[in-house]
Amino acid sequence: MEHMNPDGIIKNPAFSQIITTQGNGKTIYIGGQNSVNERREIVGKNDILLQTEQVMKNLETALKSCGANFENLVKLNIHIVQG
Repeated sequence: MEHMNPDGIIKNPAFSQIITTQGNGKTIYIGGQNSVNERREIVGKNDILLQTEQVMKNLETALKSCGANFENLVKLNIHIVQG
């Protein structure tokens, strides 16, 4: 297993944003992403479109750091909270 906190998404010393495993193939586990940029700023407060764009940007950054992209994505869970 490899634990990663790539540049471009928020870094927290308490947990890893990504864990990869290698066997017959490579599996990438990406921690839950939200609309926070790498400077710890909330992006798109009260704007679901801007929040979604930031989350997808974070996911793209995480995937790229592992040599993958959205075409390699097998499963994605989306949780939306209505405020």
